Amino acid sequence: EVTLWWVFYLFSVPATGRWLNWTIWGAVFLTGLFLPPGASLDVTEALSLSKYPGYVEYQQRVSRFVLWLPRQAEPAQQAAKRE
Repeated sequence: EVTLWWVFYLFSVPATGRWLNWTIWGAVFLTGLFLPPGASLDVTEALSLSKYPGYVEYQQRVSRFVLWLPRQAEPAQQAAKRE
């Protein structure tokens, strides 16, 4: 959702011919809603952690905010899965 607002802003730059225009406020405020410590992202992570036992492993493999390739599991985690 945050990325979508930054894309709206980036599309508005050539449309308006200005780097600073009113659409940047949506991106800035939504980023501020999710990213600061104790914000929405922390709350959803805590809720998921309390609901799903395997969520800790998932957190170690996947980027928290930015869509990125998953990391490989640590050798100790791979060995524990086999047992």
